[in-house]
Amino acid sequence: MQSEETTIDITGGLAERSIIRHFNPPYSRHFDGIWEAAMKAAKTHSKRVVCDLALTFEEHSKLFVQVEANLNSRPLCTLSGHP
Repeated sequence: MQSEETTIDITGGLAERSIIRHFNPPYSRHFDGIWEAAMKAAKTHSKRVVCDLALTFEEHSKLFVQVEANLNSRPLCTLSGHP
């Protein structure tokens, strides 16, 4: 837990740099539903491939590049039949 002084220092430093901080409360899935769904999909794809294997860094990198390509190839929302 951060102290109030630390929070004020951080907020002041961000304000000096014109950075806007958006607070995302922990354990509140309704705030970032799309982000949470994307993380769930990434975990699901990687768990299906990896199972209980121990991967090297290069293998991990290659896996996540493939998972990213798979997730980015899907449409962002449902496609309408009406043009």
